[in-house]
Amino acid sequence: MQRIVVDREGMAAEFLAQLKLEGRQVITVLRSDQYEGEGSFEQVGDWHPWRYNRAGQLVCEVASARFALPRPNPLDPPVEVEVALIRDWRKLLPAGVASEAADDKDWKADLAPQQAQFWEQEWQAMPAPPASTTPKLIPVITTGGGMEAVDLAHTYFRRWN
Repeated sequence: MQRIVVDREGMAAEFLAQLKLEGRQVITVLRSDQYEGEGSFEQVGDWHPWRYNRAGQLVCEVASARFALPRPNPLDPPVEVEVALIRDWRKLLPAGVASEAADDKDWKADLAPQQAQFWEQEWQAMPAPPASTTPKLIPVITTGGGMEAVDLAHTYFRRWN
C-alpha cells in the first residue's frame, strides 16, 4: 500500500514522518489548531476556481502551498508536506478577533467626532459596520510530492464512495 487517504485521526506528526520514511504517501487534512490562516503556509501559489454551485457561482478555490508540520520533539526536523489550500466561500468566518485589552480610545476610533458625544441629548446610536469575514480554509496535505493541488483535493474528497 503506497497511498493512504485518512481523516484527521491520522494527523499525528510522528505517524506521518514514519510513513514518509517508509516511502508511503499519506493524504489528509490539517486540524484548524495546526495553522493560523493563509499566512501559516509557504509558497502559496495562484488561486484557481475549483467548485461551482448549481447557479454557476464560484464556491471554492484551490492553490498549491507548502507547510512544515512540527514534531513533538523539537530536535526532530518538521515534516515537510505539500498542500492543496482550499478557500470555501460557502462558509465565511470572522476575519479577526478584537483585542480585549483595547483602551478607551479604540472603541470610538471609527466614529465621526459628532457621533462620539453619546452623553449629549441629540446623539443617536449608529449601526455598527458589518464584521469583516474570510472564507474557511481547508488545507489538504500530502507527504508525497508532485501532485497538482486540484488532483490532491479531488483525491481527498473522493476518499469515500
